[in-house]
Amino acid sequence: MPKTDHPLSFAQRGLWFLDRLNPGDTSYNVPFVVRLTGALDVEALTEALGRVVARHEILRTTFPERGGEPYQRVADPRPPVLPLVDLTGLTRAERDRHRRTLVDAWAAERFDLAAGPLMRVRLLRLDTDEHLLVVVLHHIVCDAESMHLLFDELADHYGGAGTPTAPPAPPVQYGHYAAEQRRRPVDEGELAWWRRHLAGAPTAIAPPGADRPRPAVRGTAGATHVFRLPEELAAAVGAFARARRSSAYMVLLAAYAALLGRLSGNRDLLVGTPVGGRSGPELESLIGFFVTTVPVRADLTGDPTFEELVARLRAATLAVLEHQGLPFEALVEGLGLERDPSHTPLVQVMFTFDPRPLAAPRFAGLTAEVAMAAPPTAKFDLDFMIVKAPDGRGLEVTVNYSTELYDAGTIERLAARFTRLLTAAIADPALPVASLPLLDDREEALVTRDWARGRAAHAMDVPVHELFARQAARTPDAPAACLDGTPLSYADLDARADRLARRLRAAGTRRGDVVGIMLPRGLEVLVALLGVLKAGAAYLPLDAAHPPAHLERVLGTAGGELVITGGGVAHRLDGVPARVLDIDAPDGDQDGDQDRDADRDEESQGAAAGDLAYTIFTSGSTGAPKGVGVSHGSLANHARAMREMFGLTADDRVLQFAGFGFDVAAEEIFPTWLAGGCVVALPGPPPPPRALTAVLEKGEVTVANLPASYWQQWAASLPGDAPSRLRLLVVGSENVDAGTLRAWCRRHPVPVINAYGLTETTVTAVAHRVQGPMTGATVPIGSPIDGLEAYVLDEDLRPVPPGVGGELYLGGAGLARGYLGRPDLTAERFVPHPFADGRRLHRTGDRARWRHDGALEVLGRLDEQLKVRGYRIEPAEVEAALCAHPQITRAVVAARGGPADGDRRLVGYVVPRSAARTRPARTRPARTRPARTRRDRSRSRPTCGPSSPGGCRCTWCRRRWSPWPRSR
Repeated sequence: MPKTDHPLSFAQRGLWFLDRLNPGDTSYNVPFVVRLTGALDVEALTEALGRVVARHEILRTTFPERGGEPYQRVADPRPPVLPLVDLTGLTRAERDRHRRTLVDAWAAERFDLAAGPLMRVRLLRLDTDEHLLVVVLHHIVCDAESMHLLFDELADHYGGAGTPTAPPAPPVQYGHYAAEQRRRPVDEGELAWWRRHLAGAPTAIAPPGADRPRPAVRGTAGATHVFRLPEELAAAVGAFARARRSSAYMVLLAAYAALLGRLSGNRDLLVGTPVGGRSGPELESLIGFFVTTVPVRADLTGDPTFEELVARLRAATLAVLEHQGLPFEALVEGLGLERDPSHTPLVQVMFTFDPRPLAAPRFAGLTAEVAMAAPPTAKFDLDFMIVKAPDGRGLEVTVNYSTELYDAGTIERLAARFTRLLTAAIADPALPVASLPLLDDREEALVTRDWARGRAAHAMDVPVHELFARQAARTPDAPAACLDGTPLSYADLDARADRLARRLRAAGTRRGDVVGIMLPRGLEVLVALLGVLKAGAAYLPLDAAHPPAHLERVLGTAGGELVITGGGVAHRLDGVPARVLDIDAPDGDQDGDQDRDADRDEESQGAAAGDLAYTIFTSGSTGAPKGVGVSHGSLANHARAMREMFGLTADDRVLQFAGFGFDVAAEEIFPTWLAGGCVVALPGPPPPPRALTAVLEKGEVTVANLPASYWQQWAASLPGDAPSRLRLLVVGSENVDAGTLRAWCRRHPVPVINAYGLTETTVTAVAHRVQGPMTGATVPIGSPIDGLEAYVLDEDLRPVPPGVGGELYLGGAGLARGYLGRPDLTAERFVPHPFADGRRLHRTGDRARWRHDGALEVLGRLDEQLKVRGYRIEPAEVEAALCAHPQITRAVVAARGGPADGDRRLVGYVVPRSAARTRPARTRPARTRPARTRRDRSRSRPTCGPSSPGGCRCTWCRRRWSPWPRSR
């Protein structure tokens, strides 16, 4: 057929576009190294190379443009040139070093698609009878089958060198194939089948078991790891496949899909696999880029056995092979997928299996070993290529991976997990995929014992109020609390709490009752919480800013009938069915030591470790908040553990920053008292971040416990050194910004503890201490505190390997009793402990992983829960409240803004019943109206939150902002 310019095939056009998009990228270089041992005839090899190039036009093709459109231009055959680099004059060490340097450099040398040539061949002489033939092509002119053809023809022509005539060129060339493919319209029937087949499939999955998240724009840096599946295992795979009328490819693909599913948490995923694309016999002997990628859908739903998974993948593979005629680029375009620069379209993981060796050419008089040079690039997140080992013993697995996502050690462990999983699956194919082992014995011990458990729990039989009384007896005159420079001694605070406890008992309070506390900030709050505990009851913090309907609902759920109030906020309980005890009213207490001793006896008998100490209501997903019940034993363990972790002594002055309605207040108060230190109370709401330094200096604060977003703003506003007496900073409630922490560690000697926990785990459960230079892109949350346990588990409550994401579960001495009045929700979130009979773990809803140094790292949420400036918010609760408005039909709530600067806000989007604009905050009844709303004029949609870190001053608030969350 006459030679002419041809259009690019679909596959070629995709690579040409990528080359234009990323000029200089070498991801699609295809480098091979052939070790030739024996007496090499260089002239014969050069002649053989020329004959191969002459037979296949694609090896002489370049891709210039005409009018902005690329086309294939075929050059005339030229006398071949085979550059020779002789290294025989070097020592063996120098030879090896130069060999590696030259091969790596040649493999990474970029191609100019318009100018060519697109195949480079060079020869390295290592010794008189040892040579390396380095062949590098651009993928736009070849595929895997082409390399078999290239080396087989090269060997055949080498053996026939010197003969007067060469075999004729094939009558059909790659350009004819490309032209015919482009003339045919896209088969709409095929495209419709693919749309049905892929309906609901995820078109992007998180990199399975990656060390780092994807960058916003995907790079091409990569590396390669090679390992071998033993001969016995390879033989067992073949026998298993034959017995089930499958192929080794299907069995190995099933193991790969199972591994990916276990590491990523996906039960439905797409794995790309290359298929030949040579649709007719006239194309089978052609070199060229025929291969196309088909996405094989791996369905792991329903907890299949490995045998069932193989059957599913057999059916899926046979189905897609019947529809492989649609080019991958046409499929992507036909599906209308939105291009995301962070990942490849449709498939991000690849799998290739070839029962043959990589290539096995037979050069006359020579021994040839073919290997791929390890490219420093990666085309996908993860790419498994399995071929027969060169020596015929077992299977060789080449893993090409993105170094933006994976470290070399992670890939080595992944290779070991693949082998372990495959071995177990073949040995017992009736095992569910979810039960196939990923961890070795050492790893399992780490994630279920050594890393998972904090030190032993502290004594839990003595409640914190009794420990306070003992401290008061030891240091009666020491300051227990301080407000605006005025101290309150341990003895005075203990006495005032005792008097309040007697009043509560006189009012009918009994052991196990719940007593509400609604008071403004100040020392009276400390008196109230101690008094409630001394009376044998549990305290329930109430926020005077909440609407009456919310207060009524919370009290009803908790079973609270009595509320301690005063300080000008008692009127907020108007209409709420509860008895009120005014803390400001004179109690007429004239009793002496005898009555006080009697109270102590009653007190000590009234609180067991399992009794309720307090309950705090957190955001609920059904529109109603849920009350978490924390026991005396859990609170006592937490107070002792934090005292030791923070290194608290009688010399410490700890800032009481958190609002009393947040459980972190307990972490600021009780550990301080157990150490004999002083709680420094704020006279009002927390100051704006820029004013915090003055507060810390005035109060001579040594330890401060701050929400991460507030701390980040304060750190950014701090012009000089940290406050003079500050020796420890505790931050939490949200992800800590690594950049802010890095800058803090450079500028200030004050160590930082990143604390993580939930109301359900008695405040902090896991903590990480940072002191000195800080490295890394994220800040870990660390390890369990004393008495606590932490596990990262999959959906089947099985431990996941280090470095792999799963759901974080917490347990141990800090575990709450559950949700008051909600046995259904308690059973859902407090699940049976998989490693200890009769115990429970709390499902946090956070996705986390173990780092390889044994520290925990939070990766994000598994549900829709939001964190806004430390507040733990269930969007459904806010959406339900918005939809209760008669003029709103639907509502969606989202967080907007960036976490690093603490400027995240809760934004509500509503659909009104009519076209008229509504003002929910102005029209809703006061009993249900939120305390903080505002109009975001930039979006003309309602938003919640303060207008500045200093507080919201809108018409409906007129109050300062309390930035503390409802949990860590």
